[in-house]
Amino acid sequence: MGKKKVKPNAFSVFMREVLERESRNGRKYPKEEWASVAKPLYDKLSASEKERYKQMAKQLPSRVVHQAPKFTSQGIPLEQVEREQRALEEKKRFMERSIKTQCENAFLDNVIKKKEFFFIMGNYFYKTMSAPFLYAPAEIAVSKFTFEDGITQKYQTAINPGTVAMGYAFEAQERSQKIHRLPTPPDALGEKNYENVYKSILDVLGVQIGETFDLNDNRRPSVYIRKQDMEMMESILDQLSENQWQNTFNLFELELLFHELKNKVTDVRVPISVTNSFIEQDKYDALANISCDHHEKEDATRHCALSCVQRWFYLFADHICEKIDVRLVPGTHLPINARLTPVQGFEDDLFNQPQTSNRDDDHRSVMSSSYTGYSRHTDSDSSSDDY
Repeated sequence: MGKKKVKPNAFSVFMREVLERESRNGRKYPKEEWASVAKPLYDKLSASEKERYKQMAKQLPSRVVHQAPKFTSQGIPLEQVEREQRALEEKKRFMERSIKTQCENAFLDNVIKKKEFFFIMGNYFYKTMSAPFLYAPAEIAVSKFTFEDGITQKYQTAINPGTVAMGYAFEAQERSQKIHRLPTPPDALGEKNYENVYKSILDVLGVQIGETFDLNDNRRPSVYIRKQDMEMMESILDQLSENQWQNTFNLFELELLFHELKNKVTDVRVPISVTNSFIEQDKYDALANISCDHHEKEDATRHCALSCVQRWFYLFADHICEKIDVRLVPGTHLPINARLTPVQGFEDDLFNQPQTSNRDDDHRSVMSSSYTGYSRHTDSDSSSDDY
């Protein structure tokens, strides 16, 4: 039951006085009749008399009253919904502040080329229908990279949750067939020991099981994933770590990181809707040979978690590396059998930048880069002259 402080008003002071007088005369009224007894008498008071009761009310302290809880149409206490919403808003503000601070410090300290970043992605078999939602893990992958050295460490495994919860077998089978093509339990592939999976993730992050960091500790890793996959990954990590991961590292939105970095290397402020469009375009999603063996065999590379955490790096490298004087090198920042192809991006069109007399200067406008992508070639038609 909720509580709130209520300041007495002139009528409440008058009503209490009337009820006390009536009680002394032997007349008592149920609570629901108090107002109806006092209201006709209060209405007959003169303005000066009412003013006296107003002044009396001002002298009285506020009192705490109990309120019956309010509920949403789904039967959830409104107070709980508001509390959770405030927590989400604070979590969002913390994430934005942290990303901004980390990026600013990396550029100010001139360590942006060597700063380590982490991407994570997963797949699941089914999602339970009621909150807190549980996502049955099917696969997970994590990568570590720097802009200078490219992807320096990665880990991927299929996950076998053992069984499918009652009522979710059809969803698990349908999701497997339409999306990730991983066999469903009890025939699921991969690691059954969740602790082993979590330990391998921490190995990539450079921390040990049981190691914890305060939220403001500079040693606390920040791991990035697309906003749309955040809820899924939080659930999977909860299961793998027995709800301990939040004491060790942050899980932040990849979109916010890309937006912050992009604006650090451009002269004109880029809206997040534009930076998000590059991520949504996912122009490297058809790349072969960057996913796990199972997804390569099943021709489902687009949905492979390992493919995601590698091609996201290619996107970041494509937009950031040359702006911080890092040369794009196939095999490091791009697939080994890729060659750079100078192409004009569509970024300028998004902003409709005015033309200047010097076209070379135009290439420094909002989101243009001397290279905005690359074309794939087989080993047979690639040579050192292509780069």
